[in-house]
Amino acid sequence: MHSQQWLMPVAMAMVFALLQLQLAGSTSASRNETHTTTTVKAVGGAAAPVCRLPPVCMENSPRVCGRFPDGKCQRFNNICHLLEAHHNGKPAAVGHVPARECRHVAGVGYLYRRPCHDGCPGRRVNCSRSPHSAKICVRTTNHKECQLLANVCQLRQRNCHDTPRHNWHRTDRRRCGLAKLGDEPRPCLPLRNAPKSATEQQ
Repeated sequence: MHSQQWLMPVAMAMVFALLQLQLAGSTSASRNETHTTTTVKAVGGAAAPVCRLPPVCMENSPRVCGRFPDGKCQRFNNICHLLEAHHNGKPAAVGHVPARECRHVAGVGYLYRRPCHDGCPGRRVNCSRSPHSAKICVRTTNHKECQLLANVCQLRQRNCHDTPRHNWHRTDRRRCGLAKLGDEPRPCLPLRNAPKSATEQQ
């Protein structure tokens, strides 16, 4: 009887101690949660977090080749650097091209920029005859002069062997107006003033 009376207070004390430990643990957890949430809000409110670069922009990502309007190519550390240069447009926008066009580019950066290797033949070749529908209108890089060519082969020959290289680009057929094959380059017509071609008039 006396032993039971002695055990009861001890058991009550142990239960009370356990309840205090549980209460202290839950309070600590709630404090940690509040602190974490506050930290996230504070960081989010102070400034935008720094985004992690995607895999294609990492140091070990493959180098890419970019081509400028003047026909020269440059190696970039990754596609992100190329896109940044394109959007900045200083000195000119750059386009992504196959790596083979940077065959003669020794290193990365504008100091190594060289004429693109685009498979141009060593000398001019005779283009085969093509149907009337193959005629194309081409313009200079500065959009000032236009000329009618027989086909894409002639355009390639001109870009490969004329100076400056890669100065001609396909454009809307109407910008050549009523020009004929063999005519010298002439000022490009604005599309709003360009007359219909003979085919369109028929």
